[in-house]
Amino acid sequence: MSPDGDAKAALAAACDSLLEEPGMRFAGVVNRMGRLVVGRFREGVKSHLDDKEDGMAYMEFAMEVFLRTEFDDKLGAVEYVLSKRKKINVISIPVGGHVVLVSTEPGADVEGIVGRAGAAFAAARPGMPPHGGMGA
Repeated sequence: MSPDGDAKAALAAACDSLLEEPGMRFAGVVNRMGRLVVGRFREGVKSHLDDKEDGMAYMEFAMEVFLRTEFDDKLGAVEYVLSKRKKINVISIPVGGHVVLVSTEPGADVEGIVGRAGAAFAAARPGMPPHGGMGA
């Protein structure tokens, strides 16, 4: 299920507020199929990947979150998945039926960004759990 126009605007505003955080590169929301719903890079920042690779990466990061639900009943829901790389960190946060994707510079405060993302997207989508919620 894809958000309507008002919901997309609220999600885009949440992405914009996250991009104000130090060390942020990209903030976006992808659906279960890994398609970008909303999102952008911080002004002056370019992707290390080309457009086609970006699309493939969004799909991979979304799948990584949704494939990790098998043990939720015993271990608890996934709060976020961190991919720490030499050039960037990629944080995937399940929010409702979507994934918030965030990329940061390597030295960014991951825990702080995850907390701010949870708050920003909970405000953008009232009633949606800030993280760990896989419901639609």
